[in-house]
Amino acid sequence: MATIPSTTILPNIKDTKYIDYLAKYKKQRSYFEVERTASGKPWPYAKQAEEIAYDNFIAETVDPSTGDYYTDNDTGRPAGKYVVETIIRLKLIDGSEVLLSQGHINALDYFRHRKSFYCDKPEMHLKTLFDHRTKFNSRNQIESVCKGPYGKPEEIFEMPFTAENLDKLWSMRRDNNISLVMKTQSDGVAHSLDRKGLIGSNDGLGAYELFKNSEFDYIFNWEYIKEKKQVDSTAFSQNILKDLEDTHKAQPDTRTKINKSDNPEKVK
Repeated sequence: MATIPSTTILPNIKDTKYIDYLAKYKKQRSYFEVERTASGKPWPYAKQAEEIAYDNFIAETVDPSTGDYYTDNDTGRPAGKYVVETIIRLKLIDGSEVLLSQGHINALDYFRHRKSFYCDKPEMHLKTLFDHRTKFNSRNQIESVCKGPYGKPEEIFEMPFTAENLDKLWSMRRDNNISLVMKTQSDGVAHSLDRKGLIGSNDGLGAYELFKNSEFDYIFNWEYIKEKKQVDSTAFSQNILKDLEDTHKAQPDTRTKINKSDNPEKVK
């Protein structure tokens, strides 16, 4: 029976080559590393449960001898891949728009068993804010002293809504029917794009083109569905008129025809 090397359980990856799809955790930790306690040490950082789970996933799926994901024996390439299942077009309070995504990172472990990890909004991270006070040190000099985190962390969005950025996320999609979501930051309301409300689109690409090229409010306020209903109503009315016309043409002419030979001649 094969045994897994001890270095795979707690890998010491020096030459890191793997794509860190959730690099946001390192960014969030960096805000603590630049702050100092009274003893001059970096401010303590406590990992959240999802970050610990991600570290365990990386420990399972990254080969410490190469610094990359374990190789897929069928392709000969590192197996780690982020598959997008949802794309979110978010309108911020200031009116600008950004892109977020959700999906799964699929990879292989040492034994080439398939592993999957939920990847939530890798295009944003949380910036922890710190409170600072000034005081005089022993040399009678003013210095800034960190008092610790305060308030609500700030959301940092890294992917503006552009055609190029959207194409990048779309290229990593699971299929053409992934969820396309419109969301507002102000109230948190979100709408999934309704493919049934699209005009002449059954392959998923029409939904993507609408999501990519239309104004935010046009999609968010269901204007495309209203237009679809108008088109359907017009088509229905036209079909009714056509059916009536076809029915009328198909009916025989039952009007009485007068045969002149049957009429008596006028007496002169």
